[in-house]
Amino acid sequence: MIDQSGIGTVIQEVVPRLLAAPHHFVLLGDPEKLANYVSDHTEAMSFQNPIYSIGEQISFPRRLLRGTDVLLCPHYNIPVSTFSRIVVIVHDLAHLVLPQFFSGMAKRLYAHLFFRVVLRNAAMIVSPSEFTRKEILTHVRVAPKRVITILNGPGRSFGPPVDMSVDRLARYDVVLPYILAVGNVKPHKNLEILLKAFFLVKKAADPSLKLVITGQTFESDRAKVRFLGSSCEQLRAEDVVLTGRVSDEDMGTLYHNASLHVVPSLYEGFGLTPLEAVRFGTLPLVADAAALSEVVDDPDLRFDPKDPKDLANKIIKFLREPELLHKKLSEQRRRMERFSWDTAAKAYLRLLENVGVNNKGN
Repeated sequence: MIDQSGIGTVIQEVVPRLLAAPHHFVLLGDPEKLANYVSDHTEAMSFQNPIYSIGEQISFPRRLLRGTDVLLCPHYNIPVSTFSRIVVIVHDLAHLVLPQFFSGMAKRLYAHLFFRVVLRNAAMIVSPSEFTRKEILTHVRVAPKRVITILNGPGRSFGPPVDMSVDRLARYDVVLPYILAVGNVKPHKNLEILLKAFFLVKKAADPSLKLVITGQTFESDRAKVRFLGSSCEQLRAEDVVLTGRVSDEDMGTLYHNASLHVVPSLYEGFGLTPLEAVRFGTLPLVADAAALSEVVDDPDLRFDPKDPKDLANKIIKFLREPELLHKKLSEQRRRMERFSWDTAAKAYLRLLENVGVNNKGN
């Protein structure tokens, strides 16, 4: 999971900070990807079964639990066992709340099954936002004291890009000006509304504007975007660029050169990309939905996720009023101070130590 966008970001940012504590750690995953974390008090153990598979349950090293004080699971696919000193991170309840958007009965059944396992086995459940905490308490029968919120930090620590010039992005067929969307092409990401709004903006404000969608994509995803875009008359294939996965260095450059970053998603348990955009000097516009409204709490930067005209009007307003755009960006930079990976890691460490000590006999 360390390579995944949302969960992987939390792992990459929190784990190195936890390892600074004077404890012995065992990391489960691909030893090659975990090699940089290994030290005299940290070891890596191979555990590489696909997520949501029977294999990950069969091959989980349960013998390891006999000498373990506490187990941190970065997702709700926790091991089925009698071990109860488990802290599990539930990033969102999308599989439960939006089953119509997730293909495959097996994954939906898996989600329902393992939420029951989480309830039975986990000592504490961590949510990345108050929205997700409320979702957990609404949809799952669990004592409120067992669910706490630890806010994520401000996205991935890309480090400074080697080159901020848009020329660096030529390999992705990206040219100025463009609006940036980051993520996959799943139905709840609501790309149809974004494409319709983008078409309205091109007609009313800037015919040269491009829409850049970055993230892991497959040919089926490209076909889906072409199909959604075909509902917008006169929207040409070259107006929408799907970059596929982008390196961290290039991602910073993509954010920096975008006119705006738009997040049209109907459901997010947190919302890392708006914070990443702000760090690189780009204003985010987000759907007024789920945890996005919590991460970006300025109503001027939120839009109705079911109304492409509302989104188009917001985009046009900020494209035409650069002074207002820079004012809002400065405000968002100040508000970002409440999101810190250092603060998050300290909260996780306190929680792990408390669970490990207070539940030692279980």
